Amino acid sequence: MNSSAFDLKQLELVKPISTIFDPVKDMEKYQNNLTVDMSYALFNLGFGDNYSSISSPSFISTQKNQLASESQVKPAQPLDAKTSVKCDAMLQILCQQASLRPTYPGLVSNYLSAAGINSGYASWCASFITYGCKGANIPIPPNPAAVISWMEWAGQKGILTTNITTVKKGDLGFWIDPGTQHGHIFAINSVSVNENGVYVVNTVEGNTSPPTGAPSTDLDRSGHSAYLKVRKVMPNFQFIRLTSL
Repeated sequence: MNSSAFDLKQLELVKPISTIFDPVKDMEKYQNNLTVDMSYALFNLGFGDNYSSISSPSFISTQKNQLASESQVKPAQPLDAKTSVKCDAMLQILCQQASLRPTYPGLVSNYLSAAGINSGYASWCASFITYGCKGANIPIPPNPAAVISWMEWAGQKGILTTNITTVKKGDLGFWIDPGTQHGHIFAINSVSVNENGVYVVNTVEGNTSPPTGAPSTDLDRSGHSAYLKVRKVMPNFQFIRLTSL
């Protein structure tokens, strides 16, 4: 599949994601991306030149094992009948890209370009979402590289909510720091609730840190790659009902 253009017919939506890409093989294919292009991204994130452990063989091996594990993760709920085919296509595109462990410049440059940033580095979580939406022919806001643009656009469209019980697979979640007006955005693979009534979302997201195994409660908005994660729904989360467009 061409990384800069997608044909929805090629996605073969009747097949599960695992039949469209092989995360372990893709990890090997893009190993040079991890070891060479990581330097700039980690410098931006405060690691400076001290990234040898990130690009070491042991790190690569750990990531390959994690990718293999992620590829076996099953959604906590079946695809909702109202989830659009386009949103499902978006998720497949983003999950495929996450399996490649994108870094800057590398594949991240494609996401930034999709959001209108053709030179230089910028936080790219919203650009990652933009890339998936464009590939699936889903509408996007003006200035889609900024999370706050997604919030304002969703409000105008009437698809912005804070009610997690209305959120479906294929919707988006985000938070905004009221002080800086910066935030983080992610796509939702599934929504579930535990016996204590705590909601969690399985996500695919860019410019984020690796999952820890437990549902994440951090509000860190930066990282070095794209991952499938599990997040506890926090009080400041808002959601964009893409599936209702």
